[in-house]
Amino acid sequence: MPWIDHPNIKAVVWPGLPGQESGNSLADVLTGKVNPSGRLPYTIAKKASDYNVKIDPSAEVVYKEKLLMGYKWFDAQNITPQFPFGHGLSYTNFTYSDLKLKAKKGHNNKAKVTASVVVKNSGSLDGAEVVQAYLSFPKSAGEPPKLLRGFEKVLIKKGKKTTVKFTLGSTELSIWDTKSSSWVIPSGQFTLHIGASSRDIRQSGSFTL
Repeated sequence: MPWIDHPNIKAVVWPGLPGQESGNSLADVLTGKVNPSGRLPYTIAKKASDYNVKIDPSAEVVYKEKLLMGYKWFDAQNITPQFPFGHGLSYTNFTYSDLKLKAKKGHNNKAKVTASVVVKNSGSLDGAEVVQAYLSFPKSAGEPPKLLRGFEKVLIKKGKKTTVKFTLGSTELSIWDTKSSSWVIPSGQFTLHIGASSRDIRQSGSFTL
């Protein structure tokens, strides 16, 4: 996107794969009838060479990137994208506060983590925010820097606030162990990141299992 830095370009409307009503819906967003709340389901790089996956004409493709796909690659290599995974704009603003975490590990590789965060619409218009939860595993697990583990879309009136809750069970807290050929919950310190995109983290908290 060599044109993106032009001073006259203030924002980009990215319709994705629009349907037959795309004209009407885009007009509603552009005129302010609707406050946009969409989020990118992938990462858009500043240049093609930032992506780690290239076109492979081979009949048998080797997935050398392994776990480092999409935003996980950009995070692992500390590459700043043009637009990060989960990014999206709104005509209002949201603030995050008061992250609370509670973790409990039981027997037979079972665990449960509950989290709550207060999100306030601090702008002048009603709007919807997509609150995203990313998990960082203990370093010994060998996982990417952070992994999306949940998201909630909440409509908040201007000046109001709401509490968004997430629950992570054994599935979200596990990794695949090749030695035992099973899912296991690694021991150590985890960090839960709550934000508006993979690169817009507003609150973080740690817990140990």
